[in-house]
Amino acid sequence: MKNRWALLGAVLMTLLLWCFPDPARTAALDSLSTWFYSGGPGLYPFFVLLPALTCPEAAQIYERMLGRAMRPLFGLSGRTAAALGISLLSGSPAGAAALARLDADQPFSPDEALRAALLCAGGNPLFLTGAVASGFLGRPELGWVLVISQILALITSGMLLRRVGKGKSLPARSPAPSAQPTPAIKGAVLQILGIGGCMVFFGVIARLAALCAALLLPNVNLETPLICFLELGGGC
Repeated sequence: MKNRWALLGAVLMTLLLWCFPDPARTAALDSLSTWFYSGGPGLYPFFVLLPALTCPEAAQIYERMLGRAMRPLFGLSGRTAAALGISLLSGSPAGAAALARLDADQPFSPDEALRAALLCAGGNPLFLTGAVASGFLGRPELGWVLVISQILALITSGMLLRRVGKGKSLPARSPAPSAQPTPAIKGAVLQILGIGGCMVFFGVIARLAALCAALLLPNVNLETPLICFLELGGGC
C-alpha cells in the first residue's frame, strides 16, 4: 500500500510538472538561490568542523561538564550528557546520532532513551545565527535570541517531561546502523548538497500545490503557508 501511494504521488507530481513547467522551474530557481546565498554559506564551514565536535573524545568532555546535572534536572543518567552537549552545539541530527552510539555501547532503558531524544531535539545553532537570522531575515542580531530561546525551551521541556514514559511499556528499538566515517570536507559538501536538493524539491512541491489550490480558491495565496508547512522549501 505504501508503494502504491508513492507511485500515485510520483505520477501526480509528473503530471503537474508537465502542466506547469515554467512555475516549477521558477520555484526551483528560487529555492536554489536561497540555498546558494543563505543556507549553504551559513552552514558549510560548520559542517567541516562537525566531526571534531561530535567525536567520542568530545562526547567524554561534554559528559564530564554536564553529567552531574542530568539526574536532578531531567531524571537522566550522566551518560546522556554527551548527546545533549553535542545536540546543543550541533543540532538534533548529530545529537540523535550520538545518543544512538551511546545506546549501542550500553543500552538505555526505553523511557530514558525517549526522554533523552526529546531533549536532543533542537536545531543547529549556527543555522539559526548564520542562515536564519543573517541570511533569511537579514538581521544578524537576532541570531543569539533564537539560540538562547531554543536552549531555554529545551531545558524547560526537559524538566517538564522528566517523567515521560516511566512505568510504561515502550516498543523495542532497532540497533543503530553502523556507518563508515567520511572525511570532514567531503562529508560537509555532501550534506550541503543534500540540503540544497531537499530545498529545491519541496519548494517546487509548494509552488505546484499553491497553483492547484488557486484553481479552487483564486483569491487566496497559499504558497507561503505551504512552504512553512513543508519546511525544507524555505530552508528553515
